[in-house]
Amino acid sequence: MYPLLLLPNSHYADNRAAHGLVTLRTLEDDFERVLSHDAMTIDDNRKMMRFLFWARILSENSVFRNIWSPLLRLAGMSQSQVLLALDTWIDAQTDRISGLLRAVRDQMADSLDASRYTAGLRIFYTEAGVLDMLLAWWTQSIRPLVPAPHADLLDDIFAYDLATRPIYDDLERPDWRLQQEPAVETVHGECFYVIDCQEICCDVPELVRRIKSGERNLSRGVRTAGGLYFRTGFQRCFANQEFAPRYVGKTRAMVEAANRSRSQTLSPGHPGAGTSSGKPGTIEETSTRTNRVSHA
Repeated sequence: MYPLLLLPNSHYADNRAAHGLVTLRTLEDDFERVLSHDAMTIDDNRKMMRFLFWARILSENSVFRNIWSPLLRLAGMSQSQVLLALDTWIDAQTDRISGLLRAVRDQMADSLDASRYTAGLRIFYTEAGVLDMLLAWWTQSIRPLVPAPHADLLDDIFAYDLATRPIYDDLERPDWRLQQEPAVETVHGECFYVIDCQEICCDVPELVRRIKSGERNLSRGVRTAGGLYFRTGFQRCFANQEFAPRYVGKTRAMVEAANRSRSQTLSPGHPGAGTSSGKPGTIEETSTRTNRVSHA
């Protein structure tokens, strides 16, 4: 999702009058931002910016990942309906977190600068109150619209998305979950925070797979014991939607499966595959655990 821009030496730039284009160009840019045109008023543009604020944070940057398809298939709610419901709901809230998000959203809409969503995205990772706010929104705005037979299933999937959000480990504004001083474990040469998440009560990825395949006889299942593994270093790419999914929380089994898949794609002797005892193509695992997070 990108802002509406007018590029120089393009058809639209050469025919701006025919399309009624009204634009703004800053001193730093070599392009112009489209404020309005003959089929879109500036108010329409600002309304769309409000929607883009939530779409870029919650969808494009994978704050929510698993809930979209189940909501559509089991509750008939499209992604845009869910995002607009949050936009409407948050306007009526008086808590601090809602106020912070409204302020950033309104700045983005007023400036018509879609890049300003990153300040809102950072709030989702650094403010402890975000969890309570999202749970309140889900309970008050979304759950009443969910058919009763599927309510508990969708609760589980929503809780999984919240619990598995990447951990923002910036030194100046760290993720509030780091205050719990999670263990750090090195698996196959990569460092992970390890957090026990009691709110996850079933194998959500498998449940989502079954929902997408059209299965009707769905059950919540039983949660597999163990913590969630979060790759460290997320703050370096937190606003990059292509890399963010690599940092979501995974079970140990999922980490192992990803490593096997990665090693199988590498040719024997490839330096990325690692070696053990001089045998090419094998992975040497090191697993160490500490009691405190080191930010050095």
